[in-house]
Amino acid sequence: MSLNLDPRIVRALWPRAPQTKIDKICAMSAATFAEFGYKTWDEVAELMGNISHENGAGTIVRESGAYREEQINKIFGPARSSAKVTPEEARQLAALPVSQRGPALFERVYNLPNSPKLAKDLGNHEPGDGWKYRGGGDLQLTGRAAYEKIGKLTGYPQIIDNPDLLENLEISFK
Repeated sequence: MSLNLDPRIVRALWPRAPQTKIDKICAMSAATFAEFGYKTWDEVAELMGNISHENGAGTIVRESGAYREEQINKIFGPARSSAKVTPEEARQLAALPVSQRGPALFERVYNLPNSPKLAKDLGNHEPGDGWKYRGGGDLQLTGRAAYEKIGKLTGYPQIIDNPDLLENLEISFK
């Protein structure tokens, strides 16, 4: 039995996703599911549910970090994250221009020296790793270690050096 995604069903799940993305993942779905050992529609449904949540129903390729103060507090505040961003830090980060906010936020929450536990868990240890290895791809990989592991698993080890390759629809879905 071939597990092949139907573009009409994916369109219904992802109403704002680019049609090219839907067409590409549907075209490669059967081969990709077979390659990674998916054997049942229940497994596919679980995977697609996770992907749909992580990539904003097909609309997010790389995490931007353009969060409002409330979102920063909710996601990275002391009650939710070992990064323990304070309300004052959230206010300061949210006040930055969008082009600076993402890099500043992800360096703060995903990297040393401010988030040693999370940086260690993610495998981030170099300056810039927080931003470079922010959420990316359909599953929103986060952290140097995840990029390295998934790069090897999927046959795209070059994503560790060039995470923007996750903007490629095939690489992103795999």
